[in-house]
Amino acid sequence: SNLTGGSVSVATTAVSEETEEGLVSYTMVRDYTVKTGTKPTLQTEATGTLADGSTVEGTITWENIAADTYNTAGDYTIKGTLQFSGLEDIAVTAKLHVIANVVAMRNVSTVTMTGSLPTLPNTVNGVLADGTLSGEFAVTWDTISADQFATEGDIVTVNGTVTVFGQETLPVTCTVRVAEAVNTESTNVASAASLTEDCASTSDNLSSIVDGVTNNSSDTNARWTNYNNRNTSDTASITFTWATAQLISSVNLYYFTDNYSASLPAEVAFAYSLNGTDFTNIGYQDVTPTAGFTKTAYVFDEVINPVALRITFTEQSGHCVGLTEAEIMTYAGKVEVNTSADLSGIAVDGTAISGFDADTLTYTASGSQAAATTAVNAGITVLPADNSGVVRILTVSEDGSAQKTYVVTLKQVQTCEHENTELRNAKEATCTEAGYTGDTVCTDCGETVKEGTVIPTTNHTTEVRNAKEATCTETGYTGDEICTVCGETVKEGTVIPTTNHTTEVRNAKEATCTETGYTGDKVCTVCGEVVEEGSEIPVKDHSWDDGVVTKEPTETEEGVKTYTCKLCGETKTEAIPVVINKIVPTASVSAERAARGTKITLIGKFNEYGNENCYEVTSHGLVYLSSAKLGTRNLTVNTAGRTRVTFTGYKEDGSFRYTFTPASKYTTYTVRTFLTYVNDEGRTIYVYSNPIRVSYNGL
Repeated sequence: SNLTGGSVSVATTAVSEETEEGLVSYTMVRDYTVKTGTKPTLQTEATGTLADGSTVEGTITWENIAADTYNTAGDYTIKGTLQFSGLEDIAVTAKLHVIANVVAMRNVSTVTMTGSLPTLPNTVNGVLADGTLSGEFAVTWDTISADQFATEGDIVTVNGTVTVFGQETLPVTCTVRVAEAVNTESTNVASAASLTEDCASTSDNLSSIVDGVTNNSSDTNARWTNYNNRNTSDTASITFTWATAQLISSVNLYYFTDNYSASLPAEVAFAYSLNGTDFTNIGYQDVTPTAGFTKTAYVFDEVINPVALRITFTEQSGHCVGLTEAEIMTYAGKVEVNTSADLSGIAVDGTAISGFDADTLTYTASGSQAAATTAVNAGITVLPADNSGVVRILTVSEDGSAQKTYVVTLKQVQTCEHENTELRNAKEATCTEAGYTGDTVCTDCGETVKEGTVIPTTNHTTEVRNAKEATCTETGYTGDEICTVCGETVKEGTVIPTTNHTTEVRNAKEATCTETGYTGDKVCTVCGEVVEEGSEIPVKDHSWDDGVVTKEPTETEEGVKTYTCKLCGETKTEAIPVVINKIVPTASVSAERAARGTKITLIGKFNEYGNENCYEVTSHGLVYLSSAKLGTRNLTVNTAGRTRVTFTGYKEDGSFRYTFTPASKYTTYTVRTFLTYVNDEGRTIYVYSNPIRVSYNGL
């Protein structure tokens, strides 16, 4: 029927206060909407309610609706008469909305916080061919998720559809700008909401929980409970509804409890709605409710942006739940909404209109298709061109406060068959410059029918010049690669290092016992250069033989030993010392009391001290041991238990002394002096004095 309508109930006034009969109210359809050219069909039935509560059916007779009325867009009042049997006639009216053909839905835009679902409008305006807004239509938006709005700066397009009069389906879009929230102070928006509860029988005062008073519970008008409903249902819900969406992060509840019935809830659940109808549960951080009018803060797992919030309490068995105050706290941040409906540019057939200015609303351009862009995320609706080639572009700001209509008149583009063309801008490629195949240009309209392509540069034709071989003394050169066509040096050569000399040793001479030698010069056999000069070799040492005794020594005359060089025959002599019969050193020992104390001084002596003919003494000293411990053993440096004393020098007479404290005055010690020397065979010989036996008392 292309018609929509809505029914209302109308209360009537009784004719007399004394009678209980008569019509109290009636219900009828009083609002109709049709498209232009569609004759409306008005409902003729109505239902009345009598004073005794019974109902009665009535009939409406409508005045005739002229064709000019439903063929012309506008809002009209239709008159009629309502008749109930046995009652007086009632004059009634209905509203008729005649809407011209809607060619499009007005696209809109909005903004949302990073990671939050945007609030999309439930309805959008229809747009007529002339750009006029006409009616509001319910939108079905595609399903969206918060993940789509995770990146700041993104513009996310959400698609939707609108069904017009139950027949035609038109597309609509909402572009959503994702923005970072700006820090603000969290505020309580509970008092800005309308409140409803699901308790069939109300208790106390629901509106008191948003009056700002948290600790007054003695007055039943200053609190809310589900007392009257506690035995009917174990849950109770309160719904907060706002005219516009709110960014909410937490809820603060102040519980009322007493010793009779009111107690803390067993469970609390929250659900939010983006459209006022469909609700989604929202979790919160763990918290334990507290009594005594103290704040229990429920912090949501995520920031929500609803138009409605529902709190559901599950009571403890046999008890009710009470509140003195509820605070709905906004997120401590907000997104800034753009208030501009400006476009940033208009393009026709992909070519931007030159000199575009956002404040200039009228343009003319050649082409068939217009498109628009915006830097402020304005909602953009581009209407089809009308019969005059006029395209209207409607814009609306994110907050809906600003609207603009840009008008672009499209001029018909004259087509050309391009029958006559010529090649322009052609260029041959060379060694150094790319060429161009040339553009095919229409000589009738000047349009470039086909653009040319770049021809790569041709390869150079090269030869090597300035090459030079390297020698022992001079570097060479690989030569430059030079193009024989254009003369360009395509590749420069590199230096070739000098070659190594090929050498031999010349003027070498061996050294002898009597003359120096020469290592020889290293001379290049190619160029004759002395690459390295030689050096003098010192004369060699004589290579003497073991020598022969040419004169034997005696005790009074030296002998002679003659050596001969094995290389040159030169001789040399060496004296052999006179024969000396070495004297074997002897030693003696004596003892005396020390000058102080009960001590014994032992005196050893090298008897031949100072005699040059005596073998050299290599060490000297004393050994002693108590005679009792020595027993029958011979006392030497190797006797077990002996005390050995060595010395590094002598007194002038070759003696040396050592003082010790005996075990007692009566202890007898065996004492010997010892000397060592090396005999002619190289052996170390020990020489001992005769042993003596001494005691302190015996001296």
